Amino acid sequence: MKRFSFKLEALLEARAREEDAVKLRLAEKNRLLQSLGAEMEALHAKLSDLQFSQKMRRSTADNVDSLRQSVAYRHRLKLEMLKKGRDIDNLREERENVREELISTSRRRRAVELLKERRYRAWRHEMKIKEQAAIDDISQTAYARRRNHVGGGLA
Repeated sequence: MKRFSFKLEALLEARAREEDAVKLRLAEKNRLLQSLGAEMEALHAKLSDLQFSQKMRRSTADNVDSLRQSVAYRHRLKLEMLKKGRDIDNLREERENVREELISTSRRRRAVELLKERRYRAWRHEMKIKEQAAIDDISQTAYARRRNHVGGGLA
C-alpha cells in the first residue's frame, strides 16, 4: 500500500513558520510591555518617596531653593510618568495588532490542517476499502481451493 502524502505539506509548514514568527513578535511586545510597566512602577515609587520626604521637610522650615528643586523634580517625574503611560498605551495597541495577526495566521494554518485531516480520512477510507477487497479476494480463492480439494477427493 502506498503511504499517505499531502501535497500541501510545504504550505502547511510555511504557515506554521509564519505563525511561529508572529508568536515571537507577540512575546517581544509582551516583554517590552512588562519592562515599561516595571519602569512605571519605579517612577511611582520615586514619586511616593519624594512626596513623603517633602512632607517631612515641609514640617521643618526649609529654604525656598530646596522647595523649588523638589517641585521641579516632582514635575519631571510626572512628565516621565506621562511619557511612559503613552508608551505603554502605544505598545498595548501594537500588541493587540500583533495578537490579531496571530489569530489570522492561526486560522490560515488551521484551515490547511483541516484540509489535511479530511484528505487523510478519505485516504484511510479508501485504503480500508482496498484492504477489504484484497482480504475478500484471498478468502474467495481459499474457499474455492478448499471446495475443489474436498469435492475433487470424493469423486
